[in-house]
Amino acid sequence: ALELARSMAIAAAAAVDDVQVVCAEPPSRFAYVSNGDSNSVSAYTVDASTGALRAATTLSVPSPYALTVDPSGRFVYVSCTSDAGVSAYSIDRATGDLTAIGAPSLAVGAISAGMAVDPTGRFAYFVNLAGDRVLAFDVDANTGALSSMAVSSVEAGGSPYGIAVDPTGRFAYVANTGDGTVSAYNIDATSGALSPMTIPTVTAGSGARDIAVDPSGRFAYVLNQGDRTVMAYSINPVSGVLTPLAATPPATGGGPFSITVGPKGGFAYVANLD
Repeated sequence: ALELARSMAIAAAAAVDDVQVVCAEPPSRFAYVSNGDSNSVSAYTVDASTGALRAATTLSVPSPYALTVDPSGRFVYVSCTSDAGVSAYSIDRATGDLTAIGAPSLAVGAISAGMAVDPTGRFAYFVNLAGDRVLAFDVDANTGALSSMAVSSVEAGGSPYGIAVDPTGRFAYVANTGDGTVSAYNIDATSGALSPMTIPTVTAGSGARDIAVDPSGRFAYVLNQGDRTVMAYSINPVSGVLTPLAATPPATGGGPFSITVGPKGGFAYVANLD
């Protein structure tokens, strides 16, 4: 079943079960797919007129899980379930080919689920699913290499999964599958460190799995896998605090897995596994 990917620099992405696709932006010239069963990441070129994909190269990566692309479209980060690490790659701007950056992988503890890079491309955040934490890294502006921040992690809710950073790079939100909440953080503009907001958590639905922020930074949408709904929140422009909107949460299809908002903010899309 085709699903829209969890994280993306600007536009939409897609995946198939344990195969996840992320397009590099800007511009949308390349797309990348993690193939969990075949231990590889495939690269594709994107036709600028039609959006059609053309296969490029395939790179061997052990047990790839999730992918994310930095906002400049220069680097790809892949979490690997075999060693619970994150591999970093640079993107050849002419061909879209990937080249490993530094060591084969950076250890991040138990399975890294959601991943996000802030809009400036200076900071990267990885959700530690089994450890109930969010890990924070500095991104080398020249090489894309990751290094742990001085404040290297913060606590999340139960079984955190999805993460989103708002377009201003001031706030981060994590959907917690285990306890049906959203953890909210402020991002230090200088260091990138995360700290809980004054209202650190808000209630979501059963099995809150994924979260997306619209391009204007005014609204956030949480996908609840357990009760198959999408909840909408307004974002306070000063504090970043989430406030549930009054509308009745719309139902999704069976087995909802991921959510994304279109690049112009007019539409939201949910991928369903069933």
